[in-house]
Amino acid sequence: MNPIAQDSQFEKIGADRWQLEFADRWSVRDVPNGGYQLAAVAKVLAEQMPHPDPLTITGHYLSPTVAGKAEVTTELLKSGKSMSTGIARLFQNGKQTLHVTASYSDLSRATGPTSIEIEMPEFPPVETCIPLAEVIKVDTPIHQTLDTRLDPACTNWGKGDSAEFRVWMRFQDESPADLFSMLMFADAQPPPIFNLLGYVGWVPTVELTVHLHKLPAPGWLRARFRNFIVQNGILEEDGEIWDSNGDLVAVCHQMGQVRAMPKQDLIS
Repeated sequence: MNPIAQDSQFEKIGADRWQLEFADRWSVRDVPNGGYQLAAVAKVLAEQMPHPDPLTITGHYLSPTVAGKAEVTTELLKSGKSMSTGIARLFQNGKQTLHVTASYSDLSRATGPTSIEIEMPEFPPVETCIPLAEVIKVDTPIHQTLDTRLDPACTNWGKGDSAEFRVWMRFQDESPADLFSMLMFADAQPPPIFNLLGYVGWVPTVELTVHLHKLPAPGWLRARFRNFIVQNGILEEDGEIWDSNGDLVAVCHQMGQVRAMPKQDLIS
């Protein structure tokens, strides 16, 4: 069982109502990572879906969540032959903190034409890439739970030539990723704008959408994340994740808000 599966256990407490508990090892500045929140809620919603696999999922983050107990309500909107759609709402201390809309399918039965016109990024092998902990000096629990290696060209923050990160990713315990943990990996890295402008502050997620294409093969995940647009403190981020077989397994898009941080919290 991978760490996301371990830390997204839940129990039914009523009709379409569930209780889960967020672990603190996925936190960024005391707030559980947005992708981790999305993965945990997606696992709850899967209980009500006729199909097992998240296909497309969008989360809108309404207010901060903290580690500890939370409640999820679920609703099935439509059940079709090959796809089902539902919504989930996350509550904590009587306040809704996350709203999720998702469609589920069975990716093991997916068939049809294939055309992929984006190329897997080429960058140095894992052994010569730089652990993220050596680049970001802030003690952040999620970066201790994951093993992330940055392309050396993406480690001289503030002096890079583009708002792009190329990374290798896996769990620190080397357990294989599943579809739900891919939702966390889609949001697990600092914003690529740091490569171009430097460590400019905390960037909480406003909205995160992930499209899942297939179950990832065991091993390292290879990813590219890019901030094509940063305007008036709002950034757009696009990402692509490939598995160890070289197959595209997920694409993601999110909007975040850049917030200034005290100088003592910034990396040197």
